[in-house]
Amino acid sequence: MRSILLPARRRSLRLPLWAFLFLGILTPSILGSSCLQAQVSAGARSAIWAAPAVGLAAGGLLAGVDVSLYDAPRLYQLRFTAQSTGGSGDLTEIAVMYGSGGVTDFFNGARQWDGGHWWSAAAGPALVNATHVSPMRDATTLGIAGELKMISRRPPHVSLTLLGNLNSETPFLGLSLGWAFGRMPWSQPSAPPRRRPGPFY
Repeated sequence: MRSILLPARRRSLRLPLWAFLFLGILTPSILGSSCLQAQVSAGARSAIWAAPAVGLAAGGLLAGVDVSLYDAPRLYQLRFTAQSTGGSGDLTEIAVMYGSGGVTDFFNGARQWDGGHWWSAAAGPALVNATHVSPMRDATTLGIAGELKMISRRPPHVSLTLLGNLNSETPFLGLSLGWAFGRMPWSQPSAPPRRRPGPFY
């Protein structure tokens, strides 16, 4: 009998729809985030802080911490994320990111002399390790990490982050809530408050 050998299927990378949407939002955010400086940036020219956070991802719960170094207008970040995907396995990520940000208030505009909240966007390479339960195996791959972040000016400085990672093994998108502490970007106001003109001053 003649046997017909079928060609083996090659594994193709299929990214979910949210991955393309996230990349489409992140890219113009990084390119245009320098405009935050033009609105009202009365914060420090340099700052460094850390932000532990917990949250939810597409596959389950996540926890992590990121360390940020701000040298206006450049932003450098180191991020570690651990994610539990329930019964399917676990995931860890170490990312080095570069971006830009600024202290501004989109709601009150320039009327608030000392600035508003911190807004930033960053992206960069990441090392991802995924542990799969069925079948049991470990896989390590490279990915592209990104995030959009807001930190409240009032203490405690609450951070809200939309984060994601595009990789060939386990791409994910998540939302985290954290607490930022350290030398924050608004530690050094650069201008005194403006007084309204009046008959007595």
